[in-house]
Formats: sequence, C-alpha cells, structure tokens
Amino acid sequence: MREAIKKKLPEGFSEKFKLSDAERAIINSPKEQLEAARLKREEAMFPGSEAARRQIERQQKKPEPQRPKRKPPGPRPAKDWPTHVKNKVNDLKQVGEPVPSASYFVDHCRDTLGVVPDLRAMQRLLKTLRGG
Repeated sequence: MREAIKKKLPEGFSEKFKLSDAERAIINSPKEQLEAARLKREEAMFPGSEAARRQIERQQKKPEPQRPKRKPPGPRPAKDWPTHVKNKVNDLKQVGEPVPSASYFVDHCRDTLGVVPDLRAMQRLLKTLRGG
C-alpha cells in the first residue's frame, strides 16, 4: 500500500508530509488521497492557510437539518358552522333572496350555534358558495 501511495505522490516528497495509516484508511479514492496530501503539505508549509481552513471546515461540517414533516390540518370547525351556513345560503338562493354579508352570518352562527367563526373564514366560504 505504501508503495502505491509513493507512486502517486510527487518525487522528493518528504516523509513528514505523508499521510498516516489512519488518515489513509479514512480517505478512499486516489483523487481524495492526492488532495489530502496536497492540503497537508500546504498546512505544513503555511500554517493557518486557506487550504487548511477549508479542510478543517470540511471535517467539522455538520449535516444539514432535515425539513420538518408536514403538520396535520387544524381542528375541525366546532358544531360544523360551514355546513349550517351552506344550507342557509342554499335556502336563500331557492327563495330568490340576496345572500347577506359575512358579518351577518357570523352573528347568525353566534346566535344559533353558539360559535363565533372567524370573519375572514366566513368571507372565504361565502365567496365559494356564491361562485366567485
């Protein structure tokens, strides 16, 4: 093994710059072996160099955090106010009366069901029911 590495390293390469057996076991491919040897030479010649800093960063690099899994949808509406509003709107359309505003339906749900839905949620529901 040592002879194979000697063949890949440049001639005149001093013994103190060669990789140890433990370092060699970590590094697998010949390209990575040459890169590690080059970085080790640079670090020996120029302590604190950019190449040494990059090598240390690569060794200490933490794996990227995984994206959080999708959360389940929110709780179901209390007392099913969307169905109640849908039925009320359908009744009004059958009679031919205009559909009231979202604030009217919020008040209506509060009085009849005891639930106060969000005004914006009511507006979205009415927009869907009106076909717009």
